[in-house]
Amino acid sequence: NDYGLVVIEARETIIGGADLSTPWVCDGPCNLISGNNEFGIMNQGLPAGGEPTPGTVDTGTKVLGNFIGTDLSGTSAIPNLAGVDLSYQTGGNIVGGSSTLGEGNLLSGNQIDGVVIRDAWANDNQVSGNRIGTTADGNNPLPHGETGVKLYGGASNNLIGGESAGLGNLISGNVLNGVWLEVEGTTNNQILNNRIGTNVLGTSALPNGEGIGIVRFASNTDIRNNIISGNATNGLFLSESTGNQIS
Repeated sequence: NDYGLVVIEARETIIGGADLSTPWVCDGPCNLISGNNEFGIMNQGLPAGGEPTPGTVDTGTKVLGNFIGTDLSGTSAIPNLAGVDLSYQTGGNIVGGSSTLGEGNLLSGNQIDGVVIRDAWANDNQVSGNRIGTTADGNNPLPHGETGVKLYGGASNNLIGGESAGLGNLISGNVLNGVWLEVEGTTNNQILNNRIGTNVLGTSALPNGEGIGIVRFASNTDIRNNIISGNATNGLFLSESTGNQIS
């Protein structure tokens, strides 16, 4: 396929489902979404080339408990070009949820990126409780060719992780970056309670090339309560960026 699953101007779609009984095992409601030439999942508020209007289209899609870019065991890559794409005025979507409730996705092994949030008005999305760039057990690298989570092109007010530990992502093992934000207008995003560059327990290194990068006038990022450790180059790199808080 070109794309595994395409959601355009569709509301309240659920892809997969929570599985508390066997988390990080692809059975029950889990979808295996792998081997596609483009994105595993593409979610757009408006069709590409459609008439843009100011503001976000709240599509409310939930992507829960899937394996995206791996084999059924979660130990080997069957890559899509990239895992999940949220773009073109899409908002109010959740990729993952609480890892303690079996809502997190395994997003690993894709050719370029795990999760991409891009374009102006790609706002108010949440990426939480996932394992991004590791095997299903969270103890070995299964890298994306570039970045775990990438935000650019004016994406704003998005949340990577969450206020509680169970909403944090494991973002490790990726070739270039764990999290990357760039371009003016990419602003007011939050990165909270993630483990970036370690194993799932935070006890040993699973390096990204770089932990977090904020560049090219991306601004006002709130980075709190993360473990950023073990990465191959920088834990955190800022260039041409203002108003960020690191705590």
